Amino acid sequence: MQSGAETFDRADPKGGEPTPEMAERRDAPRPPAAPDKGSALPATDGVPGGERRNATVLFADLSGYTELTERLDPEDVATLMNRVIDGATRIVEAHGGIVNQVVGDEV
Repeated sequence: MQSGAETFDRADPKGGEPTPEMAERRDAPRPPAAPDKGSALPATDGVPGGERRNATVLFADLSGYTELTERLDPEDVATLMNRVIDGATRIVEAHGGIVNQVVGDEV
């Protein structure tokens, strides 16, 4: 298990930088997306066109995070959160998804 001390920023107790493994997966080339049965949207009245697509959006929040941060040392919280975020990212990516943003305990 990797220590979170290297990635913990005391000025930002909810955050820290992604682990090298998380950054590597984030920056890795992705396979092309499956063809979507979306429809083209024409540009109208100066609004750019685009595509209509089906999408699934997931918001996840760690239950009890505030209480956890009050009981654990900041380095332990950072280590735990890096593991949780890494696991959530692996699950999302295993289903063809992309983690767009991580803020504190939210994915």
